[in-house]
Amino acid sequence: MLSRTSAQPGLAAAAALSVAPAALAWLRSGLRGHVLHVFDRAAYLIDERGEILLLAAPPVGMGPFTLLADFQDLRLPEGLSVDEPAWVRHDHLCVGELSIRLDMAAPWRAAPDWESLRRRGASWFSALPGIRHVLPSHGRGGVFAGFVAEDRVSGERSIDERLALSARKAAYGLLEALPSDDEGTLTRSAYGLAGLGKGFTPSGDDFLMGTMFALWATMPAETARRRSRWLSGSAEKRTTRASAAWLTAAARGEAAEAWHGLFASVVEHRIDDTRAAAQRILQTGHTSGEDALIGFVGGVESLLTRVPC
Repeated sequence: MLSRTSAQPGLAAAAALSVAPAALAWLRSGLRGHVLHVFDRAAYLIDERGEILLLAAPPVGMGPFTLLADFQDLRLPEGLSVDEPAWVRHDHLCVGELSIRLDMAAPWRAAPDWESLRRRGASWFSALPGIRHVLPSHGRGGVFAGFVAEDRVSGERSIDERLALSARKAAYGLLEALPSDDEGTLTRSAYGLAGLGKGFTPSGDDFLMGTMFALWATMPAETARRRSRWLSGSAEKRTTRASAAWLTAAARGEAAEAWHGLFASVVEHRIDDTRAAAQRILQTGHTSGEDALIGFVGGVESLLTRVPC
């Protein structure tokens, strides 16, 4: 990947396993960055352009701007803290007390195989009931709980009703607008959801991401790209930098590894695997996976009449 020389002495070493295209571009830019957020097995880095790289360790999966590395048993907060500098020195990424060797990292394709999914036409929509089926059992009470699963009985709502009502109103507006190719209508709808709710990635952003995946799964590539860019462009300045990076990636048609598993199982008509893949998505964050999956199901259903059978 990069030329070989030694890392800076004194840093704890790790080896990169996989790298997404946007992460590779980040590493090759030559720009310095710093730590934006730190979690047990992941850290967000941001460079001088405001571009994001997600440094992660298993069991965290790959994502559109992820560099996955083997840190063994090290918890990242033990070696990193917010605002510490990050830079690339030859074939190593140096961050805080860590040095990650890059030259053996395998490239990872960030975009699912949308074309294979679209080639199935409306036949794959039979997978939607199975995906919907897992939503009531999740039980974490996000702002969109019950939105496409009205029989939900488990779990208690963890947010206030006013936020839930605002979120649902904005979500219904977006789903009504989604089949439209009108930029103004779509950007206004996205604006109402952007940054809405609590969490590292706000619930409204997660719902938006799910609807962009619905566009990529059902619409011709250029249509999906155009409408997704309108949605993402409207939302990016109203939310956090990390959440904006996920929205920008979704607009490019790029998704986290768990979503790849869902779409692959749908293409191959593996019903049991589809439900299992949906369950894995639901484990993302507290309600992020739930919010995005609801946006995806709702988005596909709103687009059904526009997809040729």
